[in-house]
Amino acid sequence: MTASIGMTPTPKSSVAASGAATETSGRQFDMPIEFPANMRELARQAVAQTRENYEQIEIAANELGEHFRKHPFNCG
Repeated sequence: MTASIGMTPTPKSSVAASGAATETSGRQFDMPIEFPANMRELARQAVAQTRENYEQIEIAANELGEHFRKHPFNCG
């Protein structure tokens, strides 16, 4: 007996057709993926920018928190 999760079982013919389509489409794209020569530098720049963005968000959140600690009922 199989567990039911509210879905109707998939017919075996659909499973076979899906497998055949996957196998066929895999052959269509059987080529190497090329990355830019400066991929490592691009990744380093992305990490640096993300870190800078995070630091700016953290500073703003801290300033906002400090404001609400000083003025808990004054939202303006």
